[in-house]
Amino acid sequence: MEKVRMLWVSIVIIIAVYGLISGYLHPFEAYGTDNGFSYKSDYLSFSHNFLYDFAHINKMDHSYNSSYNYSYIVSAKFLNGDQVIVYKPVDTNLSAYEKAQQLEPKNTGNHSADYTVETIQIANATGYKIDSLNYYSGFRDGEFVSESIDIVFVKNGKLYKITFLSQEKGHLNQNKADMDKIVNSFTVY
Repeated sequence: MEKVRMLWVSIVIIIAVYGLISGYLHPFEAYGTDNGFSYKSDYLSFSHNFLYDFAHINKMDHSYNSSYNYSYIVSAKFLNGDQVIVYKPVDTNLSAYEKAQQLEPKNTGNHSADYTVETIQIANATGYKIDSLNYYSGFRDGEFVSESIDIVFVKNGKLYKITFLSQEKGHLNQNKADMDKIVNSFTVY
């Protein structure tokens, strides 16, 4: 009987240690945090620890492969095909304004862009929204147009970036309410 009890205790300890290491019992909120950076929404949410990233994609395209990349936490698609990318926060010496200037599209070669930059409030910080319409010429089928919205802000010495992408002109407007929910849900502690 003592051997059975010891075996049972050993199994429970092994499962608990595995759970802690693998992230199943990660010490984050239900939808997650990334070192004080959290996001909760009924559309998209994530959590991150030192071993795994957990993406919870609700009301979005589940057939899209939200594969992990070293620079972002999650990449997902809306049901209409438009994409959202939440980048990992990175240490920075730049202000949000300086980073926004770096992200402004440049008219070079076969690329030109129309864009606007506006100030927004996000996560109790001042951020910048760069809304750009990108034109690429020189393709056999004519001009290719894409639309992107980059949102950047700096808080506690870290740069946060969210990008919305569409391969069609005017397509992102279909997701405006969903994008607003995603942006308004960010919190930085």
